[in-house]
Amino acid sequence: MCVINGPRPGGTGRAPEALSGTELFSTMPAEREPEPIALSIMDAARMVGVGRTTIYEAMASGRLPARKLGRRTVILDADLRQWLSSLPAMKSRAA
Repeated sequence: MCVINGPRPGGTGRAPEALSGTELFSTMPAEREPEPIALSIMDAARMVGVGRTTIYEAMASGRLPARKLGRRTVILDADLRQWLSSLPAMKSRAA
């Protein structure tokens, strides 16, 4: 049996219209989507903040491994992070 207007366990007993926005969302269970482990070329470029050409150039030089999934080319999250870590550190300018 489903009671639509009755209080829910752990709820405030008030109708949703009487709840503030924060209370309404805080009563809902938090569901987080899992982080992807493989990224498309475009998604990898967006994550890093570079263009697709930069990603393709790193792949062509062998510095950024990529894999084929059917017709799609994907980059593992761990490989993308490793590639970023391997980039040279920026030298600071002495004033």
